[in-house]
Amino acid sequence: FLLSTRAGGQGLNLTSADTVIFLDQDFNPHNDLQAAARAHRIGQKRNVKIIRLVGKNTVEEIITRRAAKKLLLTNAVM
Repeated sequence: FLLSTRAGGQGLNLTSADTVIFLDQDFNPHNDLQAAARAHRIGQKRNVKIIRLVGKNTVEEIITRRAAKKLLLTNAVM
């Protein structure tokens, strides 16, 4: 399945999909986690692969690093 993080992050169960490909990074990393969770649902019988496409020396690289830092901060606080 190929869809936008915002459109696919809520209200969908994609248990027929075993691969999630992120073409871009959301500024809120929790939106991406929620979108990836759509494939990790009850009824999923296969291992799910998450692929994130990030171009070298692009803004996407910066956003990806910042998102990782945000997740670390969230985990430290919780």
